[in-house]
Amino acid sequence: MCVLVSVAPKIVAGPRDTAAAVNSDVRLACAAAADPPPAISWLKDGDPVIPSDYFRLVDGGSLRILGLIASDAGMYQCFATNTAGSAQATAELVVLMNGTWYTALA
Repeated sequence: MCVLVSVAPKIVAGPRDTAAAVNSDVRLACAAAADPPPAISWLKDGDPVIPSDYFRLVDGGSLRILGLIASDAGMYQCFATNTAGSAQATAELVVLMNGTWYTALA
């Protein structure tokens, strides 16, 4: 008889608060340990981030944003989910444009 034990995700490398200039590329880290391996998803200011040519999931779950614009500023949440549970980590992205810092509150 075989017993399968699922392990809920644990974020082992989460995103960090980041500041970057407009038009630059940014990578927000997200890696999780779990069994079975977790699915990784992202939210920006509470809304789902849809992977595209602009928002890319890389390295198993990290988020790469290409060519920042001011509206990219905000709070980003990484979620790792499997059948045993979920975990999340949050970071703020601040964007500098024309000498002005844009934040989630701007």
